[in-house]
Amino acid sequence: MTHAYADAALSRLSDIVCNQSVAFDAAVTLFSDAIMADRIIWAFGAGHSQIPVMELFARAGGLANVGPMLDGSVSMHQGARRASAFERAPGIAKLVWDRYRATAGDLMIIVSNSGINASAVEMAMLAQEAGLKVIAVTSVAQSSATEARHESGHKLMDLADVVLDNGAPYGDNLLETDGYAYGGFSSLSGLFLLQAVQAEAIARCLASGHAVPLFQNQNSGGRENPNAALFAKYESRVGHL
Repeated sequence: MTHAYADAALSRLSDIVCNQSVAFDAAVTLFSDAIMADRIIWAFGAGHSQIPVMELFARAGGLANVGPMLDGSVSMHQGARRASAFERAPGIAKLVWDRYRATAGDLMIIVSNSGINASAVEMAMLAQEAGLKVIAVTSVAQSSATEARHESGHKLMDLADVVLDNGAPYGDNLLETDGYAYGGFSSLSGLFLLQAVQAEAIARCLASGHAVPLFQNQNSGGRENPNAALFAKYESRVGHL
């Protein structure tokens, strides 16, 4: 039995951390600062890029101060072609932004493999205008090889304070046979990168003796919800709790 995808993916996962230590450490610092200042870490993605966003939200071992900006207009559960059209449409980011209460000093994560569509570009602009630092999770290879679609001429990686390269090749797929490309990588690598950054930030805060708002597993132990206090603390600041 061959393991072509697993071999290719594991090799790239190692590379995307080892080959961008400066950006990775900068992202960890921004996460750590947000934790210690009790700021909200917002996250936005469209289509498949919502997968890494959801990975950070309300899960065991994750931060309670993470606020996903989730909107049905750019979610595939209401239709893949519909989500793709809204992702490219100017003005959608502002409609999503206005649903939430992001304020100066918070942190924004924007996940977009191509980094060229209006929703990602405009969300970065809105965040920076409001005084938030922006971490982009994007494919530098894909974005560099693709023309900007936004009228400003900008791509997501041009606007971010920290760019985390997800290591996905142009076209996103790791494998090719007889002209057929397959084996998408960007969702896996984006999820991996954000979990890695979050884990390092949590470890850094705990090592300094700082309390960290961590959700615990609700399906083990007694009947009482171990996260009740965290839900009560953040439900007024984090949507979807």
